[in-house]
Amino acid sequence: MKVVLLSWFIIMDNDTVRIALQSGLSTNEYEHYFAERTELAKNAANVEINPHLKNLSLNKQRSSRLQKTYIPSADIVHTMEAIESEQLWVIITEDWCGDSAQIVPIVSTIASCSDKVEIRFLLRDTFPDIMNQYLTNGARSIPKVIAFDKTSSEELWEWGPRPEQAAKDFLQRKSEGMPKPENQTLLHTWYAADKGKSTEKEIMEKVLQRETILTI
Repeated sequence: MKVVLLSWFIIMDNDTVRIALQSGLSTNEYEHYFAERTELAKNAANVEINPHLKNLSLNKQRSSRLQKTYIPSADIVHTMEAIESEQLWVIITEDWCGDSAQIVPIVSTIASCSDKVEIRFLLRDTFPDIMNQYLTNGARSIPKVIAFDKTSSEELWEWGPRPEQAAKDFLQRKSEGMPKPENQTLLHTWYAADKGKSTEKEIMEKVLQRETILTI
């Protein structure tokens, strides 16, 4: 099974498009992987062995809620439907990442609005060489979304790991000495209030930088 084999994959070059198409997970495969690991997280012994499983149940709840409640705006639907070139959107993520739980469902839904866009998921810790090409202030922060022209492999744009306002507020609170757990709680409160709109707006801006699309 592809999910199992991923951990043994060795990156031989920096051909991100080739690697993503050959070894990345489709949306359905990633959801299956996420669900399987969430089941593992229900066993305390598994969590003790792998602390990354600790937050999976909460992350799955957040992700599932957004999959059910997020409705793309007419503007983003129009923008995505107008894309003419075949594109590959590579999402670098991990299921234990709280930001990914809040963002990946939004990006996946947006991508599904276009029959020209294909998604592939790369797990950050399985593909460190690719992750290291998309650092944020020197950190391996996720999620990262990188769009490529599928024919030429040209990189079109990059986004992540957080909407600008969320990132700004988080860093401000951190600079003021707020403990990380409290800061994280406020971050997720922000996500809940925002309902994916900031992520949608910023992704749309990225798409519009590369597409000539008539307004509605």
